[in-house]
Amino acid sequence: GITAGAALYTRGFLEVMKGFDENYIAYFEDADLCARGRLAGYTFAVQHDAIAYHEGSASIEGRTWWRTRQCMRNHLLLVKITFPFSTAFKHWFSIFAEVRHQTARTFNAVRCDRGALGGVMEVLKVYGEIITLIPHIITARHRAQSQRTITAREFEALLYRGKS
Repeated sequence: GITAGAALYTRGFLEVMKGFDENYIAYFEDADLCARGRLAGYTFAVQHDAIAYHEGSASIEGRTWWRTRQCMRNHLLLVKITFPFSTAFKHWFSIFAEVRHQTARTFNAVRCDRGALGGVMEVLKVYGEIITLIPHIITARHRAQSQRTITAREFEALLYRGKS
């Protein structure tokens, strides 16, 4: 997909996709939008000679642990909403390994700021947020999968080829 920090989307695309999913808050919302778009048959193009300037992490005000926990949380949302069941089932071990990796990163980032107990509590808070988002996940997943015009195999191929 295309990073939203330097993307132009048509109004029609945003209307069909219902825009960005506000439940992401920050990080991965562009990956979600593009994954839903790819499921629906949209393609994206890169203008290789374009120049974009982006002040990375300017809004987190030094709270690098917050970025790490949002990435953990939102990676879980992305997989649960956009991955066809057969893709998730086929690659469950890789997905589990990434979840474990994101969990460890979040724990360690928070631990550096608030200690081990703070790290454990933040990880549990993330999983608690995912549980409270189950109704949204079900609705968003149904919408994304019902708009799907590509096969699970075609979606899976996009994950490996890095095609935009």
